[in-house]
Amino acid sequence: MGYYKKPEYIYCIFNVCKKINEKAKNSNSRRLQAISKVILNYAYAILRESKIDIKEIPIYEDENINMQPFFEYIHTNKIQFIDFKNVQNTDLDISNDLDIERFVLSHIYYITQA
Repeated sequence: MGYYKKPEYIYCIFNVCKKINEKAKNSNSRRLQAISKVILNYAYAILRESKIDIKEIPIYEDENINMQPFFEYIHTNKIQFIDFKNVQNTDLDISNDLDIERFVLSHIYYITQA
């Protein structure tokens, strides 16, 4: 799915996913729960793609997740976040892995920066 992903990036995504999932459960927000599931599906897809055992992923128990691998990945691959306030139906192709990845990463960015 898309570009090469360093293990540190995958670890970051899984830890962010864990925090967003906890936040979704605590908020009872159906929207956030749906977004959380999309992010979780992405996380499992990149885990399968990289052949990393889930048991190898270090889990960060504190709130401070190192987002540097996330931003390096965004910068290196020149990924443009989606502006969800102005997104059009034609802006995303759900059959395109890169569009799905951009959709997921945009959500991660907006949720973690809030």
